[in-house]
Amino acid sequence: MRDPMKQPIITPVEWDGDKNIWELCEPFAEVPKGFRTDGATIPRFLWRVIGSPIEAQTIGAAIRHDWHYQDGDLSRKEADAEFYADLRAAGVGILRANLFWLGVRLFGWLRFNYKPTFDDGDGDE
Repeated sequence: MRDPMKQPIITPVEWDGDKNIWELCEPFAEVPKGFRTDGATIPRFLWRVIGSPIEAQTIGAAIRHDWHYQDGDLSRKEADAEFYADLRAAGVGILRANLFWLGVRLFGWLRFNYKPTFDDGDGDE
């Protein structure tokens, strides 16, 4: 489990209204520098209920979860369980952590093993 006090250092690389892309500036846990994420994939209309996709308390867990979903090193069920454990370790309350977990269990299949292509500015997505 990661150190809940360590925060990932990210920088915005794409802004698209509801879906913003962030890049990891240095390695975080097992996630390599340069990994791109949208943070916690939360529909904008739920931001007031669940929180921002890049909230300090949840961003580390979201980055690790995205990494496991894209890397495929864990099953979806294992990645979702680790996401919940990371949220709790970061101090997210039980109810809110369960809402995040329920969201990934219900809709995570849409993104599991998805290999996004992000424009890195070099002209060859």
